[in-house]
Amino acid sequence: MDTKKENKWARRMRELGRKEISTEELKALKKLRTEIEGYKQEKGIYNNFEKWIWQNADNPISIRERYEKFKSINNSINDEIIDLFLKYAKRYNDESSVDNLPIFKRLLENKMGLLFSEEEFYLLVQNLEFVTKVDELVNYVKEKEYNLDELASLILDRLIFDYEKTAKEYIEHIIDELIKKTGIKLTVDEIIKKINEIEQKRELDNFEEKLLRTEKSSSKKEIQAMSGLEFEKFIASCFKKKGYNLKITKATGDQGADIILEDKKGVLIAVQIKKYVGSVGNKAVQEVVASMKFYDCDKAMVITTGTFTKSAFELASKNGVQLIDKKGLDDLI
Repeated sequence: MDTKKENKWARRMRELGRKEISTEELKALKKLRTEIEGYKQEKGIYNNFEKWIWQNADNPISIRERYEKFKSINNSINDEIIDLFLKYAKRYNDESSVDNLPIFKRLLENKMGLLFSEEEFYLLVQNLEFVTKVDELVNYVKEKEYNLDELASLILDRLIFDYEKTAKEYIEHIIDELIKKTGIKLTVDEIIKKINEIEQKRELDNFEEKLLRTEKSSSKKEIQAMSGLEFEKFIASCFKKKGYNLKITKATGDQGADIILEDKKGVLIAVQIKKYVGSVGNKAVQEVVASMKFYDCDKAMVITTGTFTKSAFELASKNGVQLIDKKGLDDLI
C-alpha cells in the first residue's frame, strides 16, 4: 500500500479517536474506497453520499454498514419514486417544501419499505434531485444539437440559476453525468470555462446597459443578475426612496419576513421577498402572515420576480396580504 495513503488513513483514524490501526484495517479501507467509488460511477450518484459514508466512521465495519444502507436505499429508487419526487418538487416548490418534508419522508418510507434517519432522508432527496436534474438536461440535449455556447447557456439558465448557492462540485458532477449520458464531445472543464465566460459577459452587458439606459429599464436588467440577498437589499432601497423607514431582518430566523416597513403614518408592514423564476405558492403567504403577527405589523406583503399560484392569490385575499409579482415591480422600481 502507498505510504502516503497509509499515513492519510492512519491520521484520519487518530483524529476520530483511534490510537492504532492495523494493516488489515488499512487494506479493508482501501478495498471499500475502491468499491464505493465504483458504485458511485456506475450509478451516477451525487458526491455527497460518499462524504456521508466516511463521515465520523472510525472503522471499516461502520463504513461498510453505512455503505450497505445507502445502497439499499438507492437501489429501491424506481420510476414511481422519481415520479413522486418530481410531483412533490412541482407541488411544493423550494420555498414551501420544508414543512411538508416529514410527511413526504413517511410516504417514501412506505413506498420503499425502508426507514430513514434524517441524514439518510436528506441524502436521498439530494440524490433524487441530482438524478432528476441530470435527466432534465439530458432531455433538452436530445431534442436538438447544441454547440458549446448553447449548451453552456442552457446549463446556466436551467441549472445554475436555480442552484445559485449550491456547491460548485454539484454543478460539475451533473455536467459529468450529462456528458456520459449524451455522448457530447466536450469535457467538464470546457463547459465550466464557457459558463464562466458567459456569466462574465452577461455581467459586463448588464453594467453597460445600466450606464446607457434609463434608470428603470436598467434596474430590470440588474434584477436578473442579482442574488436573492442582493434583490432583498434592492427592494429595501426602493422603499426607502419612497419615504418608508425600514429594517432588514436577520438572514436566518427572520420568522417569514425579510424586511419590516413603516410608512409615514406609522403603519408597519411585514414583507417577504422572493427572487424566483417560477410561481410562488401558499407557503410564502402563510409565512408572511405569521411574521405579521410575530413583529406586530399591521399589514403584510410578498414580492417576487416571478408569479404567484392561484391558491396563493386566494390565500392572500383571505388574509389581506398584498402580492406584487414581476409585472407589479414596475411601479415599485
